[in-house]
Amino acid sequence: MVKEGLYTSSENSNPEVVAVKMLKDNARESDLSDLLAELEILKKINKAPHPNVIRFIGGCSLEGKLLVVTELCPGGNLQKFLRNNRVDYANITSTLNQRQLLKMAVEVASGMVHLSSQKFVHRDLAARNILLGEDNVAKVSDFGLARDIGNAEEY
Repeated sequence: MVKEGLYTSSENSNPEVVAVKMLKDNARESDLSDLLAELEILKKINKAPHPNVIRFIGGCSLEGKLLVVTELCPGGNLQKFLRNNRVDYANITSTLNQRQLLKMAVEVASGMVHLSSQKFVHRDLAARNILLGEDNVAKVSDFGLARDIGNAEEY
């Protein structure tokens, strides 16, 4: 489950609204290992940040629960965005245009190229795993199935 939180750092005393990912109370042990693996992947990916990959802020535990903190993307996920802005072919109306769609596609591709250059494979790229930041900038997220292939000969 993902909730909003406030984050302040020693470098910036202004609180930043962030996304806080945590497990539900009824989570299984395998869910915890998956979240720990995602935390490790996010730490590695964010050694070389990219504007089209979700920004990892940190991880911690609170009252025995693991928390993964990332930037908050106010636009939600791409799947919901596309559903809410679907073209009505009967009236030929839409709030989206081809330029906006192409911009988002290029941003997703740019994020994926960056992940590949850092030797990571996402393995679950879908509109539900693309978040929209400020000005609807597309950001690849949800690295629960991602793999570090840095030591692999090929993938």
